[in-house]
Amino acid sequence: MDLVKMYPQGVETVPGHGLAATASSTDTMKKSGAIYVNRDGRRYVNERASLGELTDTTVAQPGHIAYIVMDAKAWKEYVAKSLEDKLVPDEAALMKWTKIVNNGRPVMAVADTLSEAAGVMGVDAKGLEATVRDWNRMVKQGKDTAFGRQITGGIGEGPYYIVEQKVRYQTTLGGLRAGEGLRILDKSGKPIPGLFGAGCVVGGANGADSMTAMMNSWAIVSGVIAAETAVGK
Repeated sequence: MDLVKMYPQGVETVPGHGLAATASSTDTMKKSGAIYVNRDGRRYVNERASLGELTDTTVAQPGHIAYIVMDAKAWKEYVAKSLEDKLVPDEAALMKWTKIVNNGRPVMAVADTLSEAAGVMGVDAKGLEATVRDWNRMVKQGKDTAFGRQITGGIGEGPYYIVEQKVRYQTTLGGLRAGEGLRILDKSGKPIPGLFGAGCVVGGANGADSMTAMMNSWAIVSGVIAAETAVGK
């Protein structure tokens, strides 16, 4: 296995399994002033950076975990995208996350104040309050001097929502070596009779930071090529 594709913004609703909430978080960042913070309550990245950068910087944080902090407006965006993508059937299903506990903390907190929500999640409350004040100051000035994020709003009125953001496994990006016609090769580089590969079984086609749509396209195209080779077309 050459590479493993990881995504940030997973929500561990089942122990060891991160729910694929990447689109919900990403869309919310585009349409609101939500921010990512670490356990110290500090921003650590441009929230609209590439998924690859978000993954790498999240892994580098204490406990390899981050949190999305949202006000009431941002939460509406998060809910809307989650429903659009059928991540959950309704908002009530999202609210159940407050009852799911992993590693001694729930995967989500809702509270009238930032400090209360931070306390539930194990995030430094004073650090978070200071970060929000600093972020809102930069929003008023119209420039993110810390990480260069495009300004799309600040943190406004509550209630406030904090959701864990864990790096989650997506797929492999490596594996079997293939030659012409996607014939699988042995250790000496010779085709193994009758053995063909397609999709994520065959490594290297999409690189280390491929998007889901790219992987889907590669699966379809490589499957057709392998099938045509197998039947002698």
